[in-house]
Amino acid sequence: MTLHEAMIKAINELGGGKQHIQDVTDYINTRHLYSRGDNATLPVNQVSARLNRYKNIFGRADGYIWIKDKVY
Repeated sequence: MTLHEAMIKAINELGGGKQHIQDVTDYINTRHLYSRGDNATLPVNQVSARLNRYKNIFGRADGYIWIKDKVY
């Protein structure tokens, strides 16, 4: 699973809507949804960087992230 796929899964499983970026990162790490090449724990700044790459999928504001088509 790619990181952005893991982020989508985590947001949805956490209830959808806006989720705190740290909660999403913790969820991904706890459930081993994404594995880094170096097997290190996923840091929140990597999730943040992925948000910047996929602005068409994710929204972000004040430490919260969401899937754009899930916010009305």
